[in-house]
Amino acid sequence: MALIIEDDDVERLALLKRAFAEQRDAITFKAYPGETDSPEWHVYARAPSVADTQIFACVLASPATMQAMAKRHPDAPAMPDYCWFQAIKSDAPDDVVTGICVWIKKVFPDVMRLPQAQDVTFWSEADDEAP
Repeated sequence: MALIIEDDDVERLALLKRAFAEQRDAITFKAYPGETDSPEWHVYARAPSVADTQIFACVLASPATMQAMAKRHPDAPAMPDYCWFQAIKSDAPDDVVTGICVWIKKVFPDVMRLPQAQDVTFWSEADDEAP
């Protein structure tokens, strides 16, 4: 199945592709909870070699989150395979890290170095940085 890439995805995907290709600096990721009770995670990459700010990477959603979204929007079609979306097993930190890795391999199949748990942080209310 081909990924759905919208016009506003093109520039950020190009930045991420360049960051993964160069790998001059470690690429780190930060997950921010979304607005649902069972949060979807909005994941941003930090790649200092290509951008001074965080780059939106993807949205991760567990089955519980996808069910809640379907209940709120019953007429909406099932989530298609957008380049910015990745289903995950659960909201557990290990599953979020795994989801980021699966998303990277889906969108950038040639990437060799995938993030490890220490490369992914989670937003907390004590953080000053917002996406």
